[in-house]
Amino acid sequence: MRGFRLTAPQRDALRQLAKASPDTREARRALALLDLARGESVTDIADRYGVSRETVYQWAARLGADPRRYGYRHPAWTMPLLQHHLRRQGIAASGTTIRRALRRLGYRWKRPRFVLSRRDAHWRQAKGGSGAG
Repeated sequence: MRGFRLTAPQRDALRQLAKASPDTREARRALALLDLARGESVTDIADRYGVSRETVYQWAARLGADPRRYGYRHPAWTMPLLQHHLRRQGIAASGTTIRRALRRLGYRWKRPRFVLSRRDAHWRQAKGGSGAG
């Protein structure tokens, strides 16, 4: 995939994920993206990590699609945020036009699902409390 580049902070974050992530799938994605940034072919990376070429392309697209990368505070694109960003680039488009263009490009539009974090089963012990009562 020509033209795939990482910024220095992205490269550092991916290296850290690859070394320290307890999730092996996350570590594998980080290593694959680092390989892609070094110029390796998508086919070789897909074969190495046992995934499809499409998966490698999706990982690369997901890395570059974070609004925080463009200075926004929100972690996911919303239609008003996307319209605002496009207006800053000199492009005025309605929500319908943007949705239609995204659909044509193969993107799926859905709302992010926020999930509350769960407590560790042994959280009382970690806090010095007892498991009783």
